[in-house]
Amino acid sequence: MGDNIEEQNSKSANLLVSLLIRYPELATVKFEPEARALRFTFLLRGNLNSHENQDSLARIASYLKTYAALTRQEPLVSQVSTHRLGGMTVLEFQRDLATLNQEELSLIITIVRQEFGPTLSSEENPSLGEEELLLQEEFIEEILEDIKISQPDKYLIAFREEGRVLVFNK
Repeated sequence: MGDNIEEQNSKSANLLVSLLIRYPELATVKFEPEARALRFTFLLRGNLNSHENQDSLARIASYLKTYAALTRQEPLVSQVSTHRLGGMTVLEFQRDLATLNQEELSLIITIVRQEFGPTLSSEENPSLGEEELLLQEEFIEEILEDIKISQPDKYLIAFREEGRVLVFNK
């Protein structure tokens, strides 16, 4: 059983790394085992005023509600929030693993690009071609499906530092 738990924790770490490789807009990804959720963090340059924040958050919530209605897949956990950190605005999404899929992840990234384009901090990876990006998406979907069944128990966080992706057990 111990090997199985370690294997599941390894898959969780691989998922976080793959997400950061595939989506350079993501600053950090956290696996929260107690909530059975992922937390995605985006960094936005500058401090958005609360009016801009509220409008953008309302549009994001509307898009995600529409997606849930169209797919008939109501999320167990779906939270979006922002807070300031120095001269940056931190945008966070928390989503449960039970209902999250690759398609919704792509939608979230597209919405964030649409809403915050020029202010969105991103670390482009020019070495990945279209084919590799599609393979990453398939890998992410595969691991997501596997983790839904298993019970990884480690709180993991992955982030970027100087072009590298680092994963830590918190």
